[in-house]
Amino acid sequence: MRILGVKQEFIAMNTPEQNGHMESFHKTLKREYVWTRNFQSFQEAAEAIQEAYLDYNQHRIHSALSYLIPYEYLTKIKVTENDS
Repeated sequence: MRILGVKQEFIAMNTPEQNGHMESFHKTLKREYVWTRNFQSFQEAAEAIQEAYLDYNQHRIHSALSYLIPYEYLTKIKVTENDS
């Protein structure tokens, strides 16, 4: 993760305003992937959430990424960096 420039940051407990990106992700995860289903078991829910992570990162467009999927956005950034 350090290669990508990702830095670990600790926030104070019970302060969601300090971590808006994750709060937004969890809201989307619940609204689009969890609350729309009626799981019969914990295992079923766990599998569905794993699939949701894959879908969120590999297929779902993101407004914060100029309406691209994360892979497309990352590829675009690498091409831009190589052109400079």
